[in-house]
Amino acid sequence: MVVVASSGAAPPDRYQVIGPAMKDLTSQVHQPDRQSRISDRIMKKIVRRRGNLDTPCWLWTGSCSNGYGQLSISNAGVRRMIYVHRWLYEHDIGPIPPGCVVHHQCETPNCVNPIHLEPVTQRQNMREFTSKKTLCKHGHPLSGENLVVTPQGVRKCRECSRRQQRRLGALGRGATDRTPSQHARHRAGTPVMDRIEAKTEKRSGPLDTQCWIWMGSLCGPGYGQIRVTENGQSKRVLVHRWMYERRFGPPPPRAVVHHLCDTPRCVNPEHLMAVTHGENTRATTDRITHCKHGHRLDGDNVMVTRDGRRICRACRYRRVRQRVQQLDLARKSLLYEC
Repeated sequence: MVVVASSGAAPPDRYQVIGPAMKDLTSQVHQPDRQSRISDRIMKKIVRRRGNLDTPCWLWTGSCSNGYGQLSISNAGVRRMIYVHRWLYEHDIGPIPPGCVVHHQCETPNCVNPIHLEPVTQRQNMREFTSKKTLCKHGHPLSGENLVVTPQGVRKCRECSRRQQRRLGALGRGATDRTPSQHARHRAGTPVMDRIEAKTEKRSGPLDTQCWIWMGSLCGPGYGQIRVTENGQSKRVLVHRWMYERRFGPPPPRAVVHHLCDTPRCVNPEHLMAVTHGENTRATTDRITHCKHGHRLDGDNVMVTRDGRRICRACRYRRVRQRVQQLDLARKSLLYEC
């Protein structure tokens, strides 16, 4: 508790007592000024333009992340980035319910008009986004037999999924490998281990022991996958992780299974080790000497993230310059049309 005298000669009974409640009230005096300064900064980078709804969209012309407007603010001496549409919604309408995201009814990511925003769950947001698509990015119609709906409500193109599986199979197996049609089909109820042994081939690798190369189906990152039935439910699991759990037991919480032989298709338990995600990322990126554009990853050209990943500084600067040029062109076109 702090005691402050109103005048030097005042008696003790005229002293003002400032308790915790008065301290909170005093600290809130500058809050509206800070909020108004942020609001003024936001309004200077907004261009009003007609959109899909009756009211105009407030298009953000500043920095964007994944198409959404962002702004750097300082709070209690700590600088952080905020999404402009989320800040305006909380400032004008109210707090966002827990577990919800802010959905754009106008289907314009850089719109920050609070009237066009509504809080929904992530599943509802994905359904609203995907339900309006009629074609995939490769031009295949998202309807009829070509449409696949995931349990989360996301619509996917069946033809693109098949192409991805064929591409992964061609890249992973090679010309001398067997095709999946050459593998004998097993009856229902065949042990999982027998099915795995029928679809693996032992080959020499970088380690002393041989690699067990998986010849079956592959998932997106190139790891082997197989369908198993547990407790009456059929699900798809990663083969190398299933083999690790069968030999050594479940890995620690939040751990991933790392390949010591650097072969994603290998399912030999002796070549697997449970590590953290950061250790797995560092073990993978430390062996890369050049980025995909040919720049060397050493010296001043390397940026190391918090999780240990190494990023090419030249490529990052090039992306930033391209993004700034795109924003400048968009800002000039919006100002010209308005």
